Amino acid sequence: MSALRLPADQPGTRSSRVVLIALFLALMGFTTPSPIGGDTYWYVSQIRVTLGHAWTDAPPLWDFVHVLWRPLGRLLAQVFLPITAPRFDGNAQASITFLLVCVSVVSALICALTVHAAVCRLTRRPWIAAFAAGAFLCLSPILNYSRCGSPYTAGLACSAMALYLAAFRP
Repeated sequence: MSALRLPADQPGTRSSRVVLIALFLALMGFTTPSPIGGDTYWYVSQIRVTLGHAWTDAPPLWDFVHVLWRPLGRLLAQVFLPITAPRFDGNAQASITFLLVCVSVVSALICALTVHAAVCRLTRRPWIAAFAAGAFLCLSPILNYSRCGSPYTAGLACSAMALYLAAFRP
């Protein structure tokens, strides 16, 4: 996160980030996402089927569409399934879905913090940056896709970070 560090002499930067994170938590906790459907069910099913096999013996894992999403889901499942499965009565499908949703939610927060950092660097006004990042969080795709377990929010976080690094780092 050192790439997102802003100059310490800007008053209000820390408090604007705290307000942004509070807004993020409120939006994630108190808004209901629209039913999107999508491919999450299929990603989770493919990840679950590959769990008992070697990484190279699992063709659905390496499908071209969202090529890194299923391997990431499998890696998370291998590490965290013993912890999450008991919380879902041993249901591997629900546990893997939960893990993918967690990645999406964290990705949405990373997007918001990246937008905040970029706008703050451009304007030198942390509260304007907090407003812009808060408005970004209120976009329907962020509110919906961040809680459905699809790879779009993670891809957006990676793209936003790459744009920030390309614009503000030598």
